[in-house]
Amino acid sequence: MILDFNPCFCEKLTPKNLLQNMTRDCKHFIYASNADYYITEDVSARKKASFVAKYLNLQVKIVSISEFVSIFR
Repeated sequence: MILDFNPCFCEKLTPKNLLQNMTRDCKHFIYASNADYYITEDVSARKKASFVAKYLNLQVKIVSISEFVSIFR
């Protein structure tokens, strides 16, 4: 969540992108951090999740839906 206010990961608050959405993305990644995959189409969420996963040495793979599908084809 704090990454949302870091200049490298900053997202602007808009009527479409509310603080609630950023909080929800953060919670989703917390739950997924113990999973094999974190799947999201949100590029910004993937970027932040990848940073956190690398920093914390988490084994979760952060992918888009199409990347996930291609893994299992």
